[in-house]
Amino acid sequence: MTGTLANHSQKALVVQRGSEICCLEGMLWITLEGDLKDHIIAAGETFVANHKGKVVLQALNLSSIFSLN
Repeated sequence: MTGTLANHSQKALVVQRGSEICCLEGMLWITLEGDLKDHIIAAGETFVANHKGKVVLQALNLSSIFSLN
């Protein structure tokens, strides 16, 4: 799945343990349910979920493009 987020927009998804969120363009702020810290990734970086749960993605600049594997 690939998606685009406009500036400061958010998207909620459910991910499985081991799911990868790749930032293809821009910057993403990632919050994973049950995780004590948030994560910020830039273009070319990947976040790997360490458990199943709801994740919220937020674009931190004009637009961000991501993929979920």
